Amino acid sequence: MSIVTQLQPRGTPQRQSRLHPDATVCIIRRGETVLGNDDLQCVLTDTGIARAQQLGRTFEAIKRRAYFHYIVASADRSSRQTAHEAFAHYGEVSWVDGAARQLYAPQSDAGYAEMCRVHREVASQRDAHIASSASYNVYKLLDTGCVIDQLKKEARATLLSFSGIGDARRIAIVAHGVICNVIAEALFPQHKRKIEEIELEPCDFIMVSNQECRYFPLIPQPD
Repeated sequence: MSIVTQLQPRGTPQRQSRLHPDATVCIIRRGETVLGNDDLQCVLTDTGIARAQQLGRTFEAIKRRAYFHYIVASADRSSRQTAHEAFAHYGEVSWVDGAARQLYAPQSDAGYAEMCRVHREVASQRDAHIASSASYNVYKLLDTGCVIDQLKKEARATLLSFSGIGDARRIAIVAHGVICNVIAEALFPQHKRKIEEIELEPCDFIMVSNQECRYFPLIPQPD
């Protein structure tokens, strides 16, 4: 079984300045979830589980080009479940499961409330056909409280505090929705414009490095 390090909700992170210059980071949107009042505790649907397992088989088929040396899942239960379904076959790799709201939302209650407001505003504008998508760019336009900038700083500091992550060449991170875009920009701001236009569906992913940023949809398997 993979080595799992449980994050602590608060505390001073270890100092780590940057990722390896040749690092490639795969940022995966969690699978489809069962709707509930507490999104942090929601679990995957049967389809979500099947798609997460399909994702793992897809990476396994690519072998060396997508074998990850470091795996991170954000604090919400369905992101952790997605990671464990996709990478169940992994052996002794460094693995971190988030706690509290790490890599899920701002740590402060005020920041969390503002992020929830932006989520609601984006959904409202889509329902009213004011916005045609829920892309990262739309979130930024509606983020009048600059909570995304706050979350980018927190996400980068959290990720770079993990022991050994600066030596990893291939890293997988599982998170939810637009937070995947936030993490991508936090780590690789040079790809800001491309990241802003990406709208991930469940189990889609962004493959990003210093040199390039690419979006990959997970193609559904035939019934």
